[in-house]
Amino acid sequence: MDHLPIPVDRQRPSRRVVGFAYFDIPFLGEVGEAGDDFYTYAVAHKIVNNDSDHSLNLDELEELDDVNLYFARVQAWLYFGLICDTFGSSVNLEDFIVVNASTEERVINSAELKGLMAEWRSRVSKLSKRARTADVERIKQSTTAGWRFCDRADHYGVSLTEQHMLVLSSIRILISSIWGMLWASDVGAGNLNEDCRLSIDVIKWPRLPASYRPLAVLMAEYGWCPHEILRLLGTYHLTTVWTMTCLLRRTPAQLDHERCAGAIKCIARDVDPLEHQGKHATNDCNCEAVGPDIEQVKTILRGGGTPLIRCKISKDGRPSFRVIRAKGVKRHIAFSHVWADGIVIPQQNKIFRCQFLKLASYLEKARVEVQAERLFGFLSIAPFLARHVFKGPKSFDIWLDIFCIPSILHADSQELRKQAIARIYSVFAGAEAVLIVDKSLTDVTDGDMPTTEVMARVASSGWMTRCWTFSEMSLAHTSVALFCVGDRIIPYEDFKEYNKAFKRLDVPSQSLFRNLRDSAFITFNIAWIASQAVVSEYVAFALVWNSLSARSTSWPEDVWGIMATLLGYSGKEIMTLQARDRLPAMMKELPSIPASFFFRDLPRSASGPAQMRWIPTRVQGILRDADGTFAFIDGGILFPRTLNLKFLMSVTTTVPPSFSFEFHHEDLSARPDLLRVMFQISLHDHEAVLQHAGSDAQVCILLPRNESQSGDSETAYISGIGCALLVTTIRADSTVEAEFLSSLSYRFGTEKQGHHLQASLAGPNVILRCDRQQWYQPKLRRKKHTLAPSTFSRILYFGVPAVLVFIMATTMVPLWIWYSVTHQPLRVQAILVLATCGFALFIVAVMMVVIFHENFLFRNWVDSFDEGHPKRWWKKIMPLW
Repeated sequence: MDHLPIPVDRQRPSRRVVGFAYFDIPFLGEVGEAGDDFYTYAVAHKIVNNDSDHSLNLDELEELDDVNLYFARVQAWLYFGLICDTFGSSVNLEDFIVVNASTEERVINSAELKGLMAEWRSRVSKLSKRARTADVERIKQSTTAGWRFCDRADHYGVSLTEQHMLVLSSIRILISSIWGMLWASDVGAGNLNEDCRLSIDVIKWPRLPASYRPLAVLMAEYGWCPHEILRLLGTYHLTTVWTMTCLLRRTPAQLDHERCAGAIKCIARDVDPLEHQGKHATNDCNCEAVGPDIEQVKTILRGGGTPLIRCKISKDGRPSFRVIRAKGVKRHIAFSHVWADGIVIPQQNKIFRCQFLKLASYLEKARVEVQAERLFGFLSIAPFLARHVFKGPKSFDIWLDIFCIPSILHADSQELRKQAIARIYSVFAGAEAVLIVDKSLTDVTDGDMPTTEVMARVASSGWMTRCWTFSEMSLAHTSVALFCVGDRIIPYEDFKEYNKAFKRLDVPSQSLFRNLRDSAFITFNIAWIASQAVVSEYVAFALVWNSLSARSTSWPEDVWGIMATLLGYSGKEIMTLQARDRLPAMMKELPSIPASFFFRDLPRSASGPAQMRWIPTRVQGILRDADGTFAFIDGGILFPRTLNLKFLMSVTTTVPPSFSFEFHHEDLSARPDLLRVMFQISLHDHEAVLQHAGSDAQVCILLPRNESQSGDSETAYISGIGCALLVTTIRADSTVEAEFLSSLSYRFGTEKQGHHLQASLAGPNVILRCDRQQWYQPKLRRKKHTLAPSTFSRILYFGVPAVLVFIMATTMVPLWIWYSVTHQPLRVQAILVLATCGFALFIVAVMMVVIFHENFLFRNWVDSFDEGHPKRWWKKIMPLW
């Protein structure tokens, strides 16, 4: 993995880890022979069959006495063979084999791939479109074959040694790197890594596929939480996860992941405000706690306002605080941080002076960025003016949660605390700048860290795993977002592809940059994306759900309010509903329901009403496009004809958690050579089945993948996921009406289990009984915009003036030429001067109107989050609710 972007002072294993030793990729002794056909070597050694499809043959793995020889051939074909197939047979494969100085063993070093990728991109760019497409398609086919082989080897059932796992892992990372090269080179190959990610809904810790196990074991050795390991493997490319794994001093030492074992997410950063203790910036510091007068904060909250803290640092390092009432927008700086880092002292509404001085140092560094934004940040001269001319005030108006939200220990301020929390949304939506503070970032000592490493550190930080910090960053879409890294601040703008730094990166680093940008940072646009009229209700819902599902909060109930706010609903209104009614209220307007809600192993309430048992009780699990959606019809939700594996079976005894069933296969046309097919079923919620399906019931099993599909990486050779329904009625046209019981996992089987059933195919349609007319209809919701404000701003700032200047030039320039050529009297000159000046003043006036209009819309949007305030006149003219 030496070709990947890895820090110079990368983290390495401090000891031998199980049989993986120091995670060097062993060279098993064969490099293969280059040929015109990628499959020649594999056919010769019976790794694939000699048929038109070159189907994989793992039977040889069982027949060979020497398993090491088999994997030596696999390495020769799928590692060295893929290198030759992708970059040409002239590649010197010996350059990839080195001797480990400490162990004297021959291992693989992939550093040469950097140069090969650059040469490939340069060569392909000169090809014709037809030749380039052919080359890319050939690479896609060979790499896909390699990926499928790893899938088969993972689930084939043969015990593999750690060395064999390392070989498979290196093949996956090589393929992921090649796919990243195709993606970064913009050759029309798409992002194949996105189609082959591990699914944490199916794969559970610690039962990981063999090819993923080395990387997961290494991450666990470095102190990663198992939940975080699975989240990263299910979110990012394998190459990106490897880069994150190598980051030195990434995780604060005080985190304890032992209590995460019985949880559904990482909860090491969850804190109890009654027990949480603040920490000093350094171990040897004994400074006092500082903060504003919390009674003044309460007074402003009682008056319906939003408190801000005006802070200033004296020459002797003493901070002073003054509580003020927020007036307008774009006038304060908000801090987004994680309580588990120990910055705050919840019981006192204070922080230690050393911690505040550290925050103040970042405020001082942010002064130029903030002032430049005030001076029209899109102008190239703005930073110079902010640094040397218009330096701005010496004090800062800030919002920091521990200062502006009364402690839970204050018995007289419980309602005020709720009000303050509800105003977090408008605080961040209207912030002039947001400073992101995370201990794993502020503790960095490298002052010259490349952008890709900064992005990787942010993406793997604790700040990225919290629901509240996600909502804060999402709402601060138009604010200056600044990440506090070491002793400097990094603007969020540096993480966008159009900057100059991106163009200087090598191919693997560009792939890493894009993956982090798309998977980690573009999701922060969620609040604006969900507000666009061109974005469907379902897409917005899925984006918000997936963004929050992998994140956690110390107060799980808060997630529903966050989700409601990001979707444009009133968080206050949604939180007044009973827990089981909150999600249905937000799904009321959806044209269809994500199939993942029925097929994935999600938390549900078996004791709820029959028509609502399928609805998740927590934001958990990923809504995958591959699962599809199901439409609402009168009386329920339709599972359509296209879901062609629907089975009916009669249950006469108590159904166990796992069972098998078979049905006569002549009903299907895909495999007429078989008389019957058998499935092995594992129910995800056995208690719900026991509670609602008695000893004399009819059950409908839905399996969304048909038998002609081999499955992708998330369900390969597990075969798939589905759901079990309790049949209530079978209509005359064979349509089945049913109620939800449980989601399930299934696999094709050949052996009967202890509990075995006979099944028959159900009718073409199955209807899940559900009456959404009874769901709560939210009364408040922000209207959608036709343009994103960022796009709107560019059109206003640049488009309108450009058109007016063009009109002015095409009108006045010919007139001035006419005047100079025809020698008109001075009276005509005076008229032309007045016309030119009038036109210029008109353009200035239009620009002022444009700026006013943008601020008008922005203030309107920010105020829509503050439900406690009365409507102002601009909200009456252009209401968002």
